[in-house]
Amino acid sequence: DGTNKPQTPLEVMPEALAEAEEFLSSSAPTLARLERVAELIDGFETPYGMELLSTVHWVAMHDDTRAIVDSKAAADAVAEWNERKKQMFKPEHVEMAWTRLKAQGWFVMP
Repeated sequence: DGTNKPQTPLEVMPEALAEAEEFLSSSAPTLARLERVAELIDGFETPYGMELLSTVHWVAMHDDTRAIVDSKAAADAVAEWNERKKQMFKPEHVEMAWTRLKAQGWFVMP
């Protein structure tokens, strides 16, 4: 509706949460994957943070494999993606996202 801003945290609607928990209680592997994602996005729950994490992950896994082992290469690849991402994502934010992704094992060598 246009009222949210990039820093507005994303939240699950209460009625949807109960329904999702009931559904997931019968699927341990799916629940484990969701818990892994929840751990990754902790502190990055805004639209900005979610796009930042996904962008850094994408460049490392699909655009420049040097970004798997080098946060500077990741920042450079993000800046080269397009002008919007170059302006939007500061190198220090890319490094924070890269550090989280690396520490939690989200970069897998192709």
